[in-house]
Amino acid sequence: MKIFRNLIHKPSEKNFQQKNHNRNRAALNYLCELGFFMPEIRKALLDLNGIKLKYMVCKKATFGTLSRTNQGSLHNKQAQIVIAKKLKLTVNELFHH
Repeated sequence: MKIFRNLIHKPSEKNFQQKNHNRNRAALNYLCELGFFMPEIRKALLDLNGIKLKYMVCKKATFGTLSRTNQGSLHNKQAQIVIAKKLKLTVNELFHH
């Protein structure tokens, strides 16, 4: 995980911010380029941000729904929205099918 933190905090981070990119988007793009699968990328982004699914549980999505949606085995729109908002990314970026 240190390698990802170093990549995110490089001096080139200013360039990303100028182009309306955030660090999660930069990590997402980089992990996609490396060929990781989306469920792995979503898990890594949550881990990098110190976000646990159990703290995202709400009326719109239970823990099981969030977990299965994040793994890709369930396509619950409400859970996708909750996860995307927490990571400050769009649903289409995180859950393109």
